[in-house]
Amino acid sequence: MIFYQTRKTSPESHHKSNVTEFKIPATGEKVYLEPILEMYNNEILTHSISTRPNLEFTLQPLNQLVEQLPELTYRTTIHTDQGWQYRHRVWRKKLKQNRIIQSMSRRATALDNAVMESFFNKLKVEIGPLNNYSSAKELIDAINNWILYYNNTRIQAKLNGHSPVEYRQMAA
Repeated sequence: MIFYQTRKTSPESHHKSNVTEFKIPATGEKVYLEPILEMYNNEILTHSISTRPNLEFTLQPLNQLVEQLPELTYRTTIHTDQGWQYRHRVWRKKLKQNRIIQSMSRRATALDNAVMESFFNKLKVEIGPLNNYSSAKELIDAINNWILYYNNTRIQAKLNGHSPVEYRQMAA
């Protein structure tokens, strides 16, 4: 996993997280991805990929985020949907211990999570059809490579034609 420290001038830091599933048609294997996205520049700060959507999988990116966050003088918020992992006592305790504010989307309100759904859509379109992958490992490698591309090379109109990392570096 790669984590890029975010430099901000804002008095708040907002992150988004969610889980998405991929199913490889040839094998029936499932792969799960949980990224944490920095809303300031749409950068994927950390992520976890697994063939099992268990609590350990969902805590991994949160733990990595907490380890990398400097002592912040501004408010840090993480926005999620109402999935079981985000309501779990261990997840909530970790947030509280690290003074991270939890914000959950409203039930049946997809627009609350539009940023993450848009990211997942870009990823799924750009890595190509899942029947191109013959194993979970092959798909996991493709996802990891695409996230590196997304953060470092893929330009975004919202960021004035820069990649998330370029935009962050320019603001530093």
